Amino acid sequence: MEITQEEFMEKYLPGLRDAFVQKTQEHITRQLPEIQKKLKKNMEALLEILGRIQEEAPVAVGEIQIVLLHTSVAMGTPQVAYFVYGENGIFGREIMNIRYDASWLFVCWEEYQNALESKIKEINARNSIRYEAVQQMCRQGTEFLVQTLYVVCKYLFMEMDKLEHYGDELFTDDFRLTVGEYMDWRKTLYIRRPATDIFFNTDSTPLSYGRFRTAVYSHKIFEDKDLTAAVFDACEFVHCQFRNVTLNDVRFVNCRMYYCTFERVTFLGTAWDGCMLKNLVFTDTCWNFTPDSCHLDDLYKPAELYGCTLEQIRFEQSDIRGIVQDGNSISGVSVTACEEDGTWNTIC
Repeated sequence: MEITQEEFMEKYLPGLRDAFVQKTQEHITRQLPEIQKKLKKNMEALLEILGRIQEEAPVAVGEIQIVLLHTSVAMGTPQVAYFVYGENGIFGREIMNIRYDASWLFVCWEEYQNALESKIKEINARNSIRYEAVQQMCRQGTEFLVQTLYVVCKYLFMEMDKLEHYGDELFTDDFRLTVGEYMDWRKTLYIRRPATDIFFNTDSTPLSYGRFRTAVYSHKIFEDKDLTAAVFDACEFVHCQFRNVTLNDVRFVNCRMYYCTFERVTFLGTAWDGCMLKNLVFTDTCWNFTPDSCHLDDLYKPAELYGCTLEQIRFEQSDIRGIVQDGNSISGVSVTACEEDGTWNTIC
């Protein structure tokens, strides 16, 4: 009795798919700088063309969506499309779209399909598992590839406002850049927020993805706030308390922090660049993220410190093995910090 497609998917497909996932990840990891350079160039080309269009018709852009086109996969010519929408985002008018080759994402696709067909032949199941079934099982792997596209784009476009031609465009106050599937699963990469005061936010503007420049916070209590992917540029924090705050993917640039405490705060992907950190206490804080290689619907790089001066930094009940300082991983640290009393005196 021949094996059914359902039995094949239960017994053989998981292992074949795991091999496909691993090989794809290894290839993209090796080629990542080149891939990201190409994606950035594609985006800047789009912004340049968009600027020309807006010279003729000044229509504000509400959203740009980076999409893996499933129809192109079915046709054997995988493409990533950049869709540009008006002020109502995906619920409004499409202004333009540009399509780019996505073969770099499918470099292991043919090998995966051949592996499925070889296994079917090996177990003599070609009569019960036809070509169409193989194609169906292959296409289930596109979910992983869409999530991989998100992973490749996440930190590349987090600071989209620094791209060439960005400042020449007309965007809505809540413009956003997303990546995913056409009118389906997607993740936000960037949001353009209006100027907001964290503590006098009368319009209840979301603080995530916010931009805060040269602000001085003295004896302030940051509590139950979501500051995901916010940027603090040349800001100062003195005698501040952070409680139950999400600081994932936050970037502190040329900031100063003195005599602050952090309790039950998450620092996944957080980055400090050229900052002064002095007399800080971190209690029950989270720094480490463990990804699921088959489900990349969320991903964070290690927390990073570059060119920072640190004095008297204390960790309590905080696993800080996920921190990178000036390009080097800080290892051998868990629960408390490096020294017996749980304090970093000075590390530069």
